[in-house]
Amino acid sequence: MLLLTLAMSADASLRLFGLLNRWVFRRRFRTATLFYLADQRYLESITFSWYARRRKWTPVLGGIFTFSDSGGFICVMGCNEADFCDPANAGRVMGVYMRMERMATLLNTDTASYSGILPSVLARMGVDRQPIEAERTVVWVRRAVKQVRALCSMPGDAEVIILGSEGHIGKRLTRQADAELDTAVIPLDVRRADHQKVKEALRAAQPLIFVNAARDDALDQYIDLIPTGSVVLNEVYPECSSAALLALKARNIRYFHISGVAASSLPQFPRAYAGAVPCCAASAAASSSSAVNPASVVLRES
Repeated sequence: MLLLTLAMSADASLRLFGLLNRWVFRRRFRTATLFYLADQRYLESITFSWYARRRKWTPVLGGIFTFSDSGGFICVMGCNEADFCDPANAGRVMGVYMRMERMATLLNTDTASYSGILPSVLARMGVDRQPIEAERTVVWVRRAVKQVRALCSMPGDAEVIILGSEGHIGKRLTRQADAELDTAVIPLDVRRADHQKVKEALRAAQPLIFVNAARDDALDQYIDLIPTGSVVLNEVYPECSSAALLALKARNIRYFHISGVAASSLPQFPRAYAGAVPCCAASAAASSSSAVNPASVVLRES
């Protein structure tokens, strides 16, 4: 497996796959998406810890995914969010970006795309690129909110809270959700001046839809404030912790994780993303936002 991974990630192999993509598959594979391993559970589900450490800052080709009439290449590296956020690693992050752009060119794809916090990290570093993952992922999340509302029989006027409303995804989701969802959309973020006021108002609110677009652990500090009978929709990677799930269950709050878009992948994505392709990859592979099929959003209730 290790030898195959190394061989597939060499420039000569990538160039061959690129020729196949162009001439045989008619550029069906439109993006090369870079994924990272958020925690030890995900790392151990797909590779060896020692190998991940050796390939920590080197993206490798890991597979393919397809849905509808398009698809993309799966690329993986062994870093985690702490590595990306460490200012001392800025040069290494830029090296990863340059390598992914090179891999995308060799593979004959339209773009290189990035999962998790990588798009926002690159934006803070001043990298000039179109955040295609964010723009189209928002479409999927809006559709997921509608699905949850119908599935849980929530009132049509139930408020929607966007946790992380000043973030890379949250800002776009908050800006676009008002017209799309036809209900009150309330931003919640520690960087906003009204943060404490919104937190206090949660205690007296009616059951609502609470969308986590911040970090996986950001939800923990709000669990005791979310009204009983509400629904939590998690957009961030990884999924909610077991302790947080137990706390939500104790308050009669249902929890859904957006696994992604119904699609085929080789190999299959692990854990909470099994049977789907994460929204960032599917968004980058779609030809346009109009190509997003709302029926294809995969939700996993825990």
